[in-house]
Amino acid sequence: MQTCTRKMTVIMHLKLIFQITMNSLTHANQKAKTTLLSLQTWFGTMSRLMELRCIRTVRLRIRMKMKNKLAKLLMLFCFIYTSCASLEESEIRSAFLSADLAISCNHNRDAIEPLSRILNIDKNNEKALRLRGECYFREKQYELALRDFSSLVELSRTSKNLLLKAYAEYELDLYNDAIKTCNESMLISDDDVEKFNLWNLLANSYVETKDYSSADKYYSLMLQASQAPVIYSERSLNFIYMKEYQKAKDDMLKVVQIVKDYDSDQKKQYLNDDFYFYLGYCELALGNYRDASSAFDKIVDKKKYKELDSYMKNTELGQ
Repeated sequence: MQTCTRKMTVIMHLKLIFQITMNSLTHANQKAKTTLLSLQTWFGTMSRLMELRCIRTVRLRIRMKMKNKLAKLLMLFCFIYTSCASLEESEIRSAFLSADLAISCNHNRDAIEPLSRILNIDKNNEKALRLRGECYFREKQYELALRDFSSLVELSRTSKNLLLKAYAEYELDLYNDAIKTCNESMLISDDDVEKFNLWNLLANSYVETKDYSSADKYYSLMLQASQAPVIYSERSLNFIYMKEYQKAKDDMLKVVQIVKDYDSDQKKQYLNDDFYFYLGYCELALGNYRDASSAFDKIVDKKKYKELDSYMKNTELGQ
């Protein structure tokens, strides 16, 4: 009787895992679906494998019986999940599998449901909170993302969790909150990449609050770590806000120098209409009318800029 009950539990767990996996691949490729459907015929085999105590033997049986690598992997997952101590633990692990598969296919909405199911069982599951918050963030549901990240910070006040919360605050235009959260994260962060991301978020947040001097501080810190042209572009715009036109022009010319060996498509990402509009604006403010006219002439979509006609007339008058 006990053996029969155990086998029924195994099969029930397998069916649960199979159904969740199929649901997560609703929009995935047909080959993956076909592979998963073939697993239905292996429920009996898996229940027998579960009675073996040596995982090496289990792996050997799987290799012998199944040639498809994805099928082997999923069957091994089934062994791991159905060996859980309880149905609740099995459901959590199988839900994570479902969420991971959905996220790997860029189906963030499909991942939210299994992650929510985990949190209904264990509301303090940090991994589920982080993953669901990230899914909400990628789906531009920033309020829901902030809710999850705030709960995550309450459970574990790490620099990474604080950074996630700050990103959500920034997207919700809560710039002062984002600055406060970033500064708290900076105090405990010991990761260089994380610090770089914090500097970037702080710089952008200070620009939004019109504290351009503070923004300049963090753009300069970023440039000490990386000479990426996008940082020079962002700092040049900040200099324009500060009416430091020569510094803005110098940063723009630095962008031109950095991207000169890029291919044409990469160059267009940086030397675009906005770039030439602001370069022309700086040249005009500095009294370099001919250079301003040359920059304005390189703008392809001139109708995009309402002030452009008056600026170009000023360059003609100046010359």
